[in-house]
Amino acid sequence: MSMNSHGLLIVDLQWGFSPREDLVSSISSLAQSYNTVVMTQFHNSKNSLYRKVLGWDGDGGPLCLNIPSALIMKKSGYGLSSDQIRQIISLKSAWHMCGLETDACVLACAFQLWDAGVPPEVLLEYCDSPMHACGKAVIARQFGKARGSS
Repeated sequence: MSMNSHGLLIVDLQWGFSPREDLVSSISSLAQSYNTVVMTQFHNSKNSLYRKVLGWDGDGGPLCLNIPSALIMKKSGYGLSSDQIRQIISLKSAWHMCGLETDACVLACAFQLWDAGVPPEVLLEYCDSPMHACGKAVIARQFGKARGSS
């Protein structure tokens, strides 16, 4: 299956978030079907709200996948910057999404694409989080288009 009309946005697939090995393997295989791949990499900065408000001192650590052609976008929040969203849209006008924290970071990036005029298609079978079911429900309600939502 060729996905040349869509880009693939892989959100925070990092070892520090303890992804399931089967998910990493599945996303690795999936990414081979795309000619445009963007990967986000979360870093918990020293003075972040994650540390100050939530008391979470963890970090995403290294990316799980090494895709030489992928564009890596570093981020320090749930979503991306406006400049990063503009850059993603300049690469492709249609995006599939997958990755970690369905209910948080994947959702935040999906909202940002939506707000920029690009309806994202979240590939739910390639997403995971402790609150995955909640994220699935929000994605189905807000975007009306998600694969693997059953």
